Amino acid sequence: NRRHGDPWTVGEGVFVLTPQEVESLGLSDGERRILRPYHRPCEIGRYYLAERPSRWLIHSTAETCPDVSAFPAIERHLARFRPILEARRETREGRRPWWQLHWPRDEALWTADKVLSVQMARRPAFAAATRPVHVNFSVNVFVPDARTREHLLYLTAVLNSEPLWRWFDRHAKRRGVGLEINGQVLARAPIRRIDFADAGERRWHDELVDLARRMHRPTVHANEEDRRGEEACIDEIDRRIDQLACRLYGLPDASPTTTDLRPAWARPAVGPFPPDRPCQ
Repeated sequence: NRRHGDPWTVGEGVFVLTPQEVESLGLSDGERRILRPYHRPCEIGRYYLAERPSRWLIHSTAETCPDVSAFPAIERHLARFRPILEARRETREGRRPWWQLHWPRDEALWTADKVLSVQMARRPAFAAATRPVHVNFSVNVFVPDARTREHLLYLTAVLNSEPLWRWFDRHAKRRGVGLEINGQVLARAPIRRIDFADAGERRWHDELVDLARRMHRPTVHANEEDRRGEEACIDEIDRRIDQLACRLYGLPDASPTTTDLRPAWARPAVGPFPPDRPCQ
């Protein structure tokens, strides 16, 4: 900023904008169609995804915005930052025009049903997302393979369970008081696959799906008594998830072990798969 004469306010959005910044641009309906809901890491937690995004992403790519002149309000906004946008490597090398995102990921990743997790947290924190959601690189995005029969909520419950917490505690790096769970660690996580020919395993799977759905359900408390009652109910559901997960992994219900949980039948997942801090 200083190198260019301090023309910008520190913290103002370039591609990622607050709702107020979006409104100030006076976008047409056509321009709004390339905006995408964008969640910050502080809006993602264990069984939690904020109902509404706090930011919007200008999803300007070769597919959505090959010619920025077709989006005049967006062009005026991005042109203010053109000196720093043109300094990006791919733009300098002529591989991408200045108005497009630098390294956009395949949009199918954002529109598919997926599991999200913040890479740095005190304990593993996974949430199911069944609507379009964009996040930054400090959030893991796990889209199950099309051949995966296990429900998205089953995968979320297992990843949030006590047995997997102990596994991550053993295999993930420690950063301060938390764990760093990156894509490489997730790819090695021992996800317990279900034998759908076994009626008992199907029942466990379906119960975990139902329990995880209840954990995700947002509630509004009318009073303190309702809030305490809801917290007690959540604790009970969480304990039941841990109990079922321990059974799936062949562990004692009351005391999950901290040893490696990768038995012969626990094949790894087919692919890489309340917030610790409030949003500022």
